Amino acid sequence: MDGSTSNSRSFAVSEDTTVTAYVYDERLLKVTYTSGGYVKVNGAQVSSSWTGWYRYGSSATLEAAPSSGYVLQKWRRSVNGCSLTDYSVRIKETVSGSASSTYYVRVDGTTSNAFSGYVEVSMTFSASRATYFYWGAYISTPSRTLAGDSGRAPVSNRRLTWSGTFNGERVTFIVYGLGLPSSAVVSVSLSGAVIKTAQNPITVVMSSGYQFEAVFGTP
Repeated sequence: MDGSTSNSRSFAVSEDTTVTAYVYDERLLKVTYTSGGYVKVNGAQVSSSWTGWYRYGSSATLEAAPSSGYVLQKWRRSVNGCSLTDYSVRIKETVSGSASSTYYVRVDGTTSNAFSGYVEVSMTFSASRATYFYWGAYISTPSRTLAGDSGRAPVSNRRLTWSGTFNGERVTFIVYGLGLPSSAVVSVSLSGAVIKTAQNPITVVMSSGYQFEAVFGTP
């Protein structure tokens, strides 16, 4: 067995010889990407429009590497030469609000999307008053509290963060303030965000011919 993949093959025969040809079913993998980063295939950086042949049923790992100031917005996929369609997409939803009132004030907002998979959650909030004061800030889902903070001194642009796995969950952001005496004016505001990152890296099982394209963009 000489490992040659030439077709056709020529060789000299000087005696009885058995020749066995091994034929493998292979699939073509093509990788493309937009500006703002590059892609690695099985750990090695490749150029856009790179192609490689893989035995049927084998796998390849694709990892997008965004440049500074960019994120992976999505992977697109084509199967057997068809049009590219979205395969795994970065989703970002923001919630914001502000209010002022005497004695007690509260601002809250819940995402319209129910997220599944790995997510990153953050909230920036502020709370102020003119007299005695107490405030609280929380990030939660219907079943659990993800992060919380509270205090008595005014805060400006304080930040809460959490990251982990969701299973069809919506996120609620809450900031409230309580001031005394009852005529005290209390002000609160919040800006929350939930980001579901695009899957990265991805493992491709070569059961068909595939093209994968990494699309990069600004956060």
